[in-house]
Amino acid sequence: MKIAYVAPYTTIPSKTANSVHVMKMCDSYVSLDNVEVFLFVSRNKTLSKNQDVFKQYELIHEFPIIEILISRYNFFRILQFFLFFPIFLKLKQVDYVHTRNLSVALGCVLFRIPTILELHDSPVSNKRGFNIFKKCMKSKFLVRLIVITEALKKHLIDIFPSSSNKLLHLPDGVSEKSLKVKNVTKNDRDSLGIKFDFCCVYTGHLYKGRGIDLIINLAELAPDIGFYIVGGNDESVAFYRRKCAEIFNIHFVGFVNLELVRKYQLAGDILLMPYENEVFVSGSAGNSTSPFASPLKMFEYMATGRVIISSQLPVLYEVLREGENAIMIEYDDVNGWLTAIRRLQKNPEIGVFIGEAAKKDVACFTWENRVRTIIKYLKISSS
Repeated sequence: MKIAYVAPYTTIPSKTANSVHVMKMCDSYVSLDNVEVFLFVSRNKTLSKNQDVFKQYELIHEFPIIEILISRYNFFRILQFFLFFPIFLKLKQVDYVHTRNLSVALGCVLFRIPTILELHDSPVSNKRGFNIFKKCMKSKFLVRLIVITEALKKHLIDIFPSSSNKLLHLPDGVSEKSLKVKNVTKNDRDSLGIKFDFCCVYTGHLYKGRGIDLIINLAELAPDIGFYIVGGNDESVAFYRRKCAEIFNIHFVGFVNLELVRKYQLAGDILLMPYENEVFVSGSAGNSTSPFASPLKMFEYMATGRVIISSQLPVLYEVLREGENAIMIEYDDVNGWLTAIRRLQKNPEIGVFIGEAAKKDVACFTWENRVRTIIKYLKISSS
C-alpha cells in the first residue's frame, strides 16, 4: 500500500506541534508491513542541510520527504491544488492520500484518488472552507474523515449529518517507545539546571490562551517552588524573560529538541496545562480551537507518569478524569491551583497515584494504534 501524506503548509523541521504530528504519523505508517509513505511538505531551506531530521523527531524509520513550493498567487495556487498536484500523485500511483488540507483533499477526490481527510478544527470558520468540505463529503473518493475529539465528531454530524458513515474519531497520541522511558535522576535534574527540590513544568508554545500569566502568578505566590516553561519562539521567550526578570523562581527555557522536552517533563513533580477558555494555535487565523482541542502535550504529559494539573476545558474531559488521572481546576481560580500544588507538595504519594493512572490510560493512545485503526477501516472500505 502506497500512501502520500500531504501537508502543504507544514515545514520540516519546525517548532510546531503540527510538524510532530505529521512526522509521527508517517513514521507509524511505515512501521506497518507493506506500507510505503511519501511525505509532501512546504519547502524549507534548512531541510536539505539537516541530515538528522528523523533523529530530531525521534523517529524509528525513514521515508521520502518531498518539498513543494506553494505559490503566493491565488490563480497558480488553485492550479497546484486542483490540477498539477493530483496529476503528480496519479503518476506516483499512490493508493491513498492522507491530508489535513481541504483544498488538497478536494483536488484529490476530483481526480478519483482515495483520500483520508483529517480535521482538528471545524471547517465552518470560513465560507470557502465549508463549501470545499461539503464538496469533499459528497465524493465517494473521500474514504475516511478523521477527527481528534468526540466534540468535533458531534459538531460535524450536526452540520453535515451524512458525514457520520465516514467519520472516525482518533485522538492524538504518543509513540510506544515513549512509554518505556526511564525515570530521571538527581544528576539529570542538575544537568537541566533545576535547583529546586520541588518544581512545576510547562512545555509548549506561549501563544495566547496557554495560561502563561497564571503560571507567573503562581510563581510569585510560591517562591520555594521552581517553575520551568519550556518552548516558545524566540520573540515570545525574550518578552517573558524581560517581564519576569525579577521573579527568581520562574525560568523560560525556550525551544529545545524533543529529547530535552521529555527530560524536563520527567524532571517535573507537576506538569501544568493551564489552558484558558479561548485557545489559539499556530495557523489558527485568529480562531479559538478550545471547543475541539486535543492537545498533543496532554498525551505526552500522561506518558511520563507525572501528575497533571489542568484547566477545565470541557473537551479535555474526553481523556482526563478529575482525581483519577489528572487534577482539574478552573483556569481563573488561582487559589485553587496554588492549593492543589501545595497539596501535592506535601503528599507526593497522591501525585504518584494519579500520574501512574494517567500513564496506564495513555497506553491505548499511541501513534502505532492510530495508524493500525486507519488501515483496518481502509480495508473495510475497499472490501
